Amino acid sequence: MVELASEAYRVVGVDDDPAILDLLRRVVESEGSVFYGALDGERGLELVRTHLPDAVVLDVMMPGIDGFEVCRRIKEDERLRIVPVLILTAMGSREHRVTAIQAGCDDFIPKPFSPTELKARIRSVARSKRLNELVRAQRDQLVRAQRAREELSAFLVHDLKTPLASIVLNSHIIAEEPLSEPGRKSLADIQRATETMERMVMNLLDVSQSDDGALKPRKVAIDVPKMFEEARRFVERSASHLAMDVRIEGAIELMADRDLLVRVLRNLLDNAARYSPQRGRIHLSATRVGSEVELCVGDEGPGIPEPDREKLFEKYGRLSGARPSRDSRGLGLVFCRRAIEAHGGRIAIDPTTTKGATFRIRLPCV
Repeated sequence: MVELASEAYRVVGVDDDPAILDLLRRVVESEGSVFYGALDGERGLELVRTHLPDAVVLDVMMPGIDGFEVCRRIKEDERLRIVPVLILTAMGSREHRVTAIQAGCDDFIPKPFSPTELKARIRSVARSKRLNELVRAQRDQLVRAQRAREELSAFLVHDLKTPLASIVLNSHIIAEEPLSEPGRKSLADIQRATETMERMVMNLLDVSQSDDGALKPRKVAIDVPKMFEEARRFVERSASHLAMDVRIEGAIELMADRDLLVRVLRNLLDNAARYSPQRGRIHLSATRVGSEVELCVGDEGPGIPEPDREKLFEKYGRLSGARPSRDSRGLGLVFCRRAIEAHGGRIAIDPTTTKGATFRIRLPCV
């Protein structure tokens, strides 16, 4: 990683006048920095490519390629364009300044230059370049870390799906056998935990896909009552202590990815069941609102404090309110938002709900 503590910079100076070049060298080296000098543009470019300096000081008029062309070539090179270029120019030379700006120069130094001003300008642009390098290095580090997390997620999903499928299959086989009451209860606990893990694995997979832009809905005509019934069946065990009100107003026409929407509803219903009181009610509804369909899932739990409502949809968001041991929402609601947004829709907590929490989804009809 780039360190900013050292103030010793690398500077390339290019001028066809040996006296000016020597003056540049003395000014730069008086700061404890390293100077590389060239008497023509071609040699100057070689030095820039070799040493990747923190600043380049260019004269304009030189034999061969001039300072403008040297600057232009530096800025056109992806590896070099971060290097700041200072152009020496006569005071009042407007034409030179315009051409230098068009070539991509970062600053001007008037001729004759003041050693003090030259030091200050070199120090300023060199420090900016070091800061840019630091930002790039940190960005690259974050990108690598994100890629490593995504690869780990992919491995986890792949490695977990097979044993989970085996547990599900064998639990169904065991369920066909005569079991004691405690055994049947234990089996139900196993099945419930397995379903939760399956949901977590699929959420992890889909969130990873949405990070890569690969979560693309396959839209078909949706039978909303059947979709509601399928989602409800998936949460029967976790919501067995609750009543569920289902309301569909009018004929609802909706084009969407059925599998994604069922999983969104499963996640929302599972959350509602988890935070509802004993013998509470869960509300599930669908309504046509103009050119959109609104789907709502509500519960009678403690509700969501205002500061936490956006955190719900963040990766691994943790709420600040009551019941800290149960407030980790994992990736379920992250998946919900991304799946809905992939449809061109939106999902949010209803701010007007006075009891419990209500999630409102708006989707375009087609």
